[in-house]
Amino acid sequence: MKTISSPLPSARLPSRGFTLLEILAAVVVLAILVALLFPALQSAQERANSAGCLGNLRQIHVAMMGLANDNDGQLPLAEDSANANAGWAWYLVDGGYLPPLPPMVSGRRSKKHPLFDPGSSAATAATTIGYYGINRDLTGPLGTNVVRTRIVAISEPGKKFLLMCSGIYAITRNQATVTGPPNLYLPGRSVNRSRSWSSDTIRRDAIEGRHGRKIHTISVAGNTEVWNADEIPLTLERWIR
Repeated sequence: MKTISSPLPSARLPSRGFTLLEILAAVVVLAILVALLFPALQSAQERANSAGCLGNLRQIHVAMMGLANDNDGQLPLAEDSANANAGWAWYLVDGGYLPPLPPMVSGRRSKKHPLFDPGSSAATAATTIGYYGINRDLTGPLGTNVVRTRIVAISEPGKKFLLMCSGIYAITRNQATVTGPPNLYLPGRSVNRSRSWSSDTIRRDAIEGRHGRKIHTISVAGNTEVWNADEIPLTLERWIR
């Protein structure tokens, strides 16, 4: 009679975990990889923010030209004292030339709107309509001047600044050099560093700037340009109509 013998149980190998040295080596390798990848990720994010900013400026420009076309070629006032001091951006949103502003959530708005610069650390603050600024020297009002600027009356519209990365909705050439009140005019300029700032996010925006301390501008004719924050032209032919 043939008997079947059961196989002997196989000997189990003792389980072996990771040693402390191996774990530390893995952590070091991961840290090195993160350190190598982080600048590349930052650079990619910055390029995306920069492209988004220029895209926003073009979209706002198209909206503003649409508004001007419907109003006898007149640009909106930087600030309309006859209409509860309404800013230029209000006319674009209220007239349907730009989409409605996102709702306020905990005192802030989403950055996902053409009026907000994606490269700004303060772009969700509720203290202003948006973080692009219009050239007030070009669009007024200056003092008692409440006459709207007609595009056909602007000399060299390809050179005249219309909109730019700015912390307030209207900016004059003189404001770009002032060292007085702590108002954010052109982010990243050296003149901003000596001021005191009301909040940490605005301080970072003012001192560190946006887009690698670059200022993006668009002219009346729609030409976009990128300037170093300290080198943006302050000559009259760039600002005054």
